[in-house]
Amino acid sequence: MNPNWEIVRLADAPLTILDGDRGANYPKQSDFFSNEFCLFLNAGNVTKEGFRFEECTFITKEKDEQLRKGKLVRGDVVLTTRGTVGNVGFYSDEIEFSEIRINSGMVIIRAKSDALLPRYLYFFLRSKLFRDQVASLVSGSAQPQLPIRDLNFVEIPLPPYLDQVKICEFLGIIDDRIASLRQTNLSLEAIAQAIFKSWFVDFDPVKAKSEGKIPKGIDEVTAALFPAAFEDSELGNIPKGWSVYSLSEAITFRDGKTWPSSERVEYSDIPAFGANGKVGYSKNSIGMGRVIFIGKIGSCGALNFYNGKWWATNNCFYVQQSENIYLEWCRAVILGVDYKNYIGGSSNPYMPLKNFAHHKVVKPPNNLIEAYDLFCVSIREKIEFNEMLIVNYSDLRDTLLPRLISGQLRLPEAEAEIEALTD
Repeated sequence: MNPNWEIVRLADAPLTILDGDRGANYPKQSDFFSNEFCLFLNAGNVTKEGFRFEECTFITKEKDEQLRKGKLVRGDVVLTTRGTVGNVGFYSDEIEFSEIRINSGMVIIRAKSDALLPRYLYFFLRSKLFRDQVASLVSGSAQPQLPIRDLNFVEIPLPPYLDQVKICEFLGIIDDRIASLRQTNLSLEAIAQAIFKSWFVDFDPVKAKSEGKIPKGIDEVTAALFPAAFEDSELGNIPKGWSVYSLSEAITFRDGKTWPSSERVEYSDIPAFGANGKVGYSKNSIGMGRVIFIGKIGSCGALNFYNGKWWATNNCFYVQQSENIYLEWCRAVILGVDYKNYIGGSSNPYMPLKNFAHHKVVKPPNNLIEAYDLFCVSIREKIEFNEMLIVNYSDLRDTLLPRLISGQLRLPEAEAEIEALTD
């Protein structure tokens, strides 16, 4: 560590740690909406890689005004302190939501920006320096927790302000590249979903052919696979010759397995997945290849896609390509299910397969499903390549941060390591 840089406890650092509201007015399930005045953060919004806003819940202005604590201001850092401890989000000017509150499993850490740069604080809280200290402080085996009184004992290095600026500018370059790759992947996913909706939800090619028109945006061979008429079904009018199946008939779901401590390692090439994504690394795998993970406990219905060796914990289901050859079609179908209708349990949401197995879906002939999957192959390969780069950039950032803080690495050397990734 640079001997000229001060190291202080968070309790003595130029920052304030703020709790959320936990009083009688705390929102109930009936207070949440898909689009309202104030974003109310859930566990899926604050990840190991910062804020993610694919699945959001909101409260009304009236409910927001009833709450006394937990409102974000720009520059705040959000830290999860219960359940999944240590995930961090930074409320930068780039985030589109102007009204945000934390839930009861999070805290706000607000830097006094004249002495501690908020983004430097954010990078520190995402670093191994912070995670290693938190590991010794987390309490509660069934529901891990990090109370503020314990968080105050964490030590943070305080470089001079200008050094903080330089560190943030450099690490920001990596974060910007990660954000750009993620945005590219979202755009690619949107293309695949738009085609699925056009073909298998809105039935655009069938409508066109039934009106004597040529379907737009598809070649003649693919267009020939669609019928030119509709027929009645329990789900209303569907393309002639297509079928209605229950979800569990159309797709093979498997339950994840208990992940014993003897299988857990600090790092390996076998990630273990839980309800809302990767939860660690495993010594051995229970599957290999392309797979979809669906959250079963907590983040019910959350979806993650992976390709490689993996372990699925008992907090999720999995759908693997070895049993579902047309995995892209399966993924699009699963994305279209509104799982809110199938969740039980109030304090700890739970969604067994029996709750949604009967959900009805329209299934086209296999030759059309195959055509959709072939269309998605290049999209999926590009997404997977970008995800590999994201992992590499993330690992590099997490490696460089403590070396930069300690003075073991100078910025020109760090910049060379970044460029090596894309050579």
